[in-house]
Amino acid sequence: MARFAAGHDALALARWRSFLEQGRGDPTRLADVELQIEKVRGRTLEVRLEADAVGDPRTLELRREDEPLDAFVVVWPAGEASIAVQLDEASWTAELRGAAYVTATETLAVKAGAPLQVRLATRLRTTPVRVRLEPERARRRGI
Repeated sequence: MARFAAGHDALALARWRSFLEQGRGDPTRLADVELQIEKVRGRTLEVRLEADAVGDPRTLELRREDEPLDAFVVVWPAGEASIAVQLDEASWTAELRGAAYVTATETLAVKAGAPLQVRLATRLRTTPVRVRLEPERARRRGI
């Protein structure tokens, strides 16, 4: 409720959805949360994020520029090339992380009427390789 009171609708929405997924609590309380979600949903905008890497499991961390310590994490389903998230109008930083990839970071300016589709450029992590040639073998190969 603190995020909602502060006007950070996207963060409140993420926490309420997490609460509902847990499925615990008084049925009246769950119904109240569902009602709040419907109210807030009208004040947020759907942003579609796309990434090149589709095979590995990844996580997407979203952080408002004016609240750098308060972020929420979305699990990006393996095999999906894009996902949609609900964000309120603000400047956001999106970081896509995966074990095999370098973290992709993008700043989003979420405004009504602006394009709401963002591509996160992903690239594979480099792996250092060591090649060792014995001196005789190296000479034969012209090294």
